[in-house]
Order: sequence, then C-alpha cells, then structure tokens
Amino acid sequence: MWHVERNHVKILKNRADRGRTTPSAVRFDPQSQSYLVGNAALALEATEPVGNTVRSVKRLMGQKFDSKASEVARMYATYKVAPTKQGNVAVQVARGGGKPMAVEPEEVSACILSELKASAEAYFEDGKRLDNVVITVPAYFSDSQRKATITSASMAGFKAIRLLNEPTAAAMAYGLFLSGTKLVTVFDFGGGTLDVSLLSIQDGRFEVLGIGGDTNLGGEDINNLLVEHLLEVLHKHHDVTRAQVSMTDMVLLKREIEKAKVALSSEEHADITLHDFAGIPTFSYTLMRRKFELLCEPIWKICLRIVGNVLKEAEVDAMDVDEVILVGGSTRIPILRSKISEAFHGKELCISVNADEVVCEGAAIQAAILSGMDQRVFRDVLMMDVLPLPIGLETADGGMEVILPRNARIPTSVTKYFQTYEDDQPGLTVEVYEGEHEVAKENDHICYFNFALPHNKIAKAGELAHPVTFTMNASGVLQVQAGVHHDSEEEPMSKSAIFLMAGYIAALFGFYVFFRLFFAEERDITAT
Repeated sequence: MWHVERNHVKILKNRADRGRTTPSAVRFDPQSQSYLVGNAALALEATEPVGNTVRSVKRLMGQKFDSKASEVARMYATYKVAPTKQGNVAVQVARGGGKPMAVEPEEVSACILSELKASAEAYFEDGKRLDNVVITVPAYFSDSQRKATITSASMAGFKAIRLLNEPTAAAMAYGLFLSGTKLVTVFDFGGGTLDVSLLSIQDGRFEVLGIGGDTNLGGEDINNLLVEHLLEVLHKHHDVTRAQVSMTDMVLLKREIEKAKVALSSEEHADITLHDFAGIPTFSYTLMRRKFELLCEPIWKICLRIVGNVLKEAEVDAMDVDEVILVGGSTRIPILRSKISEAFHGKELCISVNADEVVCEGAAIQAAILSGMDQRVFRDVLMMDVLPLPIGLETADGGMEVILPRNARIPTSVTKYFQTYEDDQPGLTVEVYEGEHEVAKENDHICYFNFALPHNKIAKAGELAHPVTFTMNASGVLQVQAGVHHDSEEEPMSKSAIFLMAGYIAALFGFYVFFRLFFAEERDITAT
C-alpha cells in the first residue's frame, strides 16, 4: 500500500500469523470446501491425506499437461498432477468427503489471492472493498500464463486487473527517487522462475531495454537437484529405490533440504536428519557447501547465459551497467552472488533492497500511479515495458511469420490483412503462436480466432483484403480483433482497387497527351 503522507510503501501483514510475507501454499480440507493458505497450509503438508497441500503452483498456470512444467511436477511435486479434458494440467486433491477432485492451478492461485485480498481489506474499519489490483508476474510469462493469472484474480473477486513484470516492479521500487540516469540490471531468481531485465532509469522514466528468463528455473530446481543427490546416497548406502520413497517421505525430505539450503548461505555445512524414512529408522547426511555448489553448477551456468544474452541483445557492455539489483530468495546463495558479480567485472551488487518485498513495493507504486494518487510524486513517472517473446502466425510452408517481435514496446498494435482463398468464403481463421523457433508449430500455440465476415465483405477469392488487428496491452496480454484498421498501418489494395487505380492513371496520361498535341500550335510548341 502506498502511504501518501510518508511517500513510501507500507507492507501490510497477513491476518493469519501477522507475517509480512505469505508462502504460496494452499491446504484443501478433505471433508469440506474450505482451505488454508500460507504457513498454516505448510504445517499440514505431511498429514493425511498427503497431497492436499499444493505449493509452487505458479509454474503450472496456463500450462498443458504435456508441458515441461507438468513433467517436473509429476517427478518432484508432493501432490498429484492430472490432465483435464481440455489437455491442461490440474492438481488432484481430496475434497468434499474425501472424493478425489481435479483443481486447476487458476483456482489454487485464486485461493491465495482471496486470502491476501481479505487480509488487506481487514485493515480498513469501514468495510472497504478492494476491487482493483496490480499483480506482478515473471517477465518471461507467456500469453497463456498471463491470461491464467488474470482469470485467477477475477475468481478472487478483483475487477480491474493490471499485470506488471516482476523485474520492472523491483526497478520502480529501487529507482523511484533516483536523480540522473542509470543503467540497471535486475536479476530476479525466486522459487519457481528466473527473470533478468535491463532498464534505463532517468528521473522517473523507466525504460526496459531487454528481458530474458526461464519460467522453469528457480529455487525449486535447486531443491530437486539435492533431492536427486540424496536419493542416490540412499540407494548407495541403504539400497532404497525411488519407488520406496512415499509421498510423505518426499515431503519430509524436501522440508529438510530447504532448511539445509538456507543454512548453507551462512554456514560451510548443513546436517540433514530424517527419522522413519523409507523404512530406515534414522538417516543422517552432512551436505558441504562446496558439494552443494558443484551439484548446482548447471543452474549457475544457465543463469549466467541468460544474463549474457540480455546484454548482447540490447548491445550493452557489462561494464556500462551502473547497478545490479538482486531480487528473490535464491539470490542469497553466496556462489551465485559471486558469479553474477564476476559477470559484471567484479561490480558490487545492490543488496540494499529487501529481496522478498521489493517487487511488492513496485506493485504498490504502480497501483498508486494508476489510481491517480499523489501527483506531486508520480507526475513524471513513466514506465515503458517490452514484449518477452515474439508473437507470430504460421506461413504456408510452416514457418513462423513474426508480427510482434521480441522486445517490442508495449502496449502496441499491428494490423495485418488477410485475403480469402475460396469464393464466397464466410469467414477467416487466424492461428497465433508465441516463441522464437523458426517453425511455427514448435512454438506455443496461443489460440485461434474464427471471424465471420460481414455479408458485404463476402466476395470472390482474393478480391478483398480483410484487416485483423493484433494488440498487446500493457499487461502483456494479446487481443485480436477483426475488421478494425490500426492507424499505423496502411491497408493494402484489393485487386479491384488496383485495376481501378491503373485505369485512373491511364486516363490522366491520355488527357495529358491529348492536350499536349491539341494545344501545341497555340502555345508554339513542337510535338516530337
């Protein structure tokens, strides 16, 4: 919440345990339709029925069952993942008398948002309702993931919804009162995703120059590597196979691994102890920090590669970056901080911001701007974000025709004209893809749009050109509209218009020749 009198953001505590942060976890009651959110949900994670506590659902938002995110969840999640009739991913939990039910990620996310909404409304004694919201999402979220987030917010009771990229939000919180010009890199490495953004900040003007990331890389993947390592140790020393590890065992193992990972940020080793684990009375293991760093080396390499790609695409040298801001709990890992600093030639990293709260602060600032609050502070603030992935159409040879390129400034609109391929064709079908592969079908298929043509627009094949406008709004969500011509585009001529124009030009030329010849004597001109 933006505090007008003090010119800063106030973080509201949740109503359950008065914490400043709320874990993204939901516990579904097996006997009713009620649920718990946050630490209360995590406390019941290992109790029966195991699998009714769902965490880290953000990765599954807007995903198909055959996606990479779903595959990772099936291997490591402590709950069951199942497909819906539409082929999307869902979570299977026991509800309403213990019956197994499929709950879509959007509903799980809506439970979290509803609890946060109720906690915020509890601060207002007059029963004030909060209908508008700014929700931060990973910068590399796809169109389907963004739409799923908006769906969740609507289910939670919000009406006006604006999405804001998390690194951009962090930059806004960091640079709101900065004077002069600074080139800033935001490295956002949270529990489920990685985002890297390069921004130019100049007296309240925030311009995103480039973004990169991976929506399937985060602190959870570090945990998964450690899970694999300990399962190998168990198999080697106790002959325990993965099939012998129950879901309850996995919950306890991941809980201990999380504690060890946090401890290794300040200690050289961490002890992991499990009782009654997979038939073993007591299992103890000491994880050294050096071993931890070596196990996670593939993750560090991916992080640095993404940083390098963002700088390369923006044509910016690492030496020219003024600040590197670290966001997300996973950036507290010492080896990662060291490697990021080396990537920027030993630059001292900005750790003055609260890695867990700075994104929330940026969202509050954006909400204040959209609400028209405190004009004396925000009147010169301007935020210009970009598109994370290219949007395109499939060509006749199966290629990808990009219509909205990566890093295009948003909001933006482009109009493309389509011609019918059959006489009296009643409508048009437009299929839209998102991704960087040259073959359209190798990218994510966002959706297809069927447009019925007006009766006066139905004609012979190729005779008329029909405009379809593709608009990427400020939330990074695609909107497609037929029959609307965007002012920045010139409408191509139909065949009949071309023939008419040619006839008009020919007539003008004929008149010109006629008058030159007919009035040549009067003007004393010799025609040659």
